[in-house]
Amino acid sequence: MAFTFKRLALSGLVFLSIVSFATDRAYTLEDLKHLADSNSWKELLEHAEDVAPASRNAQWNTWVEKSATAEVKSMPNGGMKAYRAWVLASRYPFLAQGKEFVALRNGLTLEAYEGCFEYSDTGDFCTQGLKEYVSAHPDKAGEAARIVSLKLNIVGALPFYSEAAKTQKVAICKEEPLHRAVVAGFSQPDAKPLGLARGLASVCARESKEALLAALDQGGSYFSENACGFLLEQKWLSGLREKKCRRLAKQ
Repeated sequence: MAFTFKRLALSGLVFLSIVSFATDRAYTLEDLKHLADSNSWKELLEHAEDVAPASRNAQWNTWVEKSATAEVKSMPNGGMKAYRAWVLASRYPFLAQGKEFVALRNGLTLEAYEGCFEYSDTGDFCTQGLKEYVSAHPDKAGEAARIVSLKLNIVGALPFYSEAAKTQKVAICKEEPLHRAVVAGFSQPDAKPLGLARGLASVCARESKEALLAALDQGGSYFSENACGFLLEQKWLSGLREKKCRRLAKQ
């Protein structure tokens, strides 16, 4: 029995090798045309890059756009649609000029982008998509910030809170996650989140004050170095807090 099984397994491997060898040939533009004529968009997308870059023409772009659009439409839920759309957009930048693909991507909902994070290891594609979504729907920036803070991390929510503060200042400045985002931004070594945190702290100064002073008391090194200048400017410090920040300012 074992011998028979091994023979069958070996036969299967040989068969798979033959099939692989037979289908391993690079597809040509003529092959892609036949696939397009038969609406075989999945296979076309799988082999589009068989064509050398120097041979890719406007027709190739059109076929890839149709294939990419069909691929996204075939995804079983909004989260997968959003993730796949931005993976493909990153792979093929010319899709940003494709009317059919862009219309499909623009139709993705906030809920789809929330689901996107379930399929992304880093969240980069989902965050990129959310930024595009918010640019078209600025009134949704606060909701996008909450999604990113829950699904990715609080620092990643900073750009969305910054956008939300432009149009929803009164409501958004009261949100506790925003205060945590500001503290987290001041705690980063990188200039971009630090700049966003400083801008938000200025816009939401009264509401952020308590969280910023509490973070100063906790003594995180990056936070103290980055935030002391801002706190001194706001004239919020006295006693030991002021001495600490003035000492850091002199270093």
